[in-house]
Amino acid sequence: MSLQPENWLTRWRIWVPALVFFLLNGAGALAYSLVGIGDQANLEQQRLTSAKEREAQVTERSRQLRHQVDQILENQERIRVLYEERLSTQSQRLTQSIAELRQLARQAGLVPDRVSYPEQSLGDFGLIQKSFVFSVSGSYAELRRLINTLELTESFLTLEEIRLGGGSEGEELRISLRLSTLFTNETDETGAVGGSTL
Repeated sequence: MSLQPENWLTRWRIWVPALVFFLLNGAGALAYSLVGIGDQANLEQQRLTSAKEREAQVTERSRQLRHQVDQILENQERIRVLYEERLSTQSQRLTQSIAELRQLARQAGLVPDRVSYPEQSLGDFGLIQKSFVFSVSGSYAELRRLINTLELTESFLTLEEIRLGGGSEGEELRISLRLSTLFTNETDETGAVGGSTL
């Protein structure tokens, strides 16, 4: 037995409220789902934003650490060059330093007769400070020339002390100088530490 279309139309009071109820429930469930999906989407967006911020922080921190590592490696290389090439050991550079000091003094017109070489250990730094102590006679102009040549040299020479005496009319100054340089520490085979005179 088939239902006639007019039967559905005449019984609208039965099926319309059921249809409205069904549609309202469906719409409510859909709205609830959409709100839930929206909340979930917002939560996921917040998580994504937070993850991106953490990633940016980690990337920046990683960049800073790489830069620090590069600086440490560069400083280590500079220290190596300083100790091994610029300072080196006495056996590698002492003769050269003495010859250079005598040449600089000669250029200034102040030729020392006798030079003593006391030394002091700087154990905390693995270095030895070797001094060049000598006296010469000369003028202020010659002393200024010596100081100027010491400032211009690329060698690691330090002018530590100058003492002046004499210098009355017609008399040359009596000049006492103490210069020093640094060497990397090496084990002395004789075990002797101290000054010598050449």
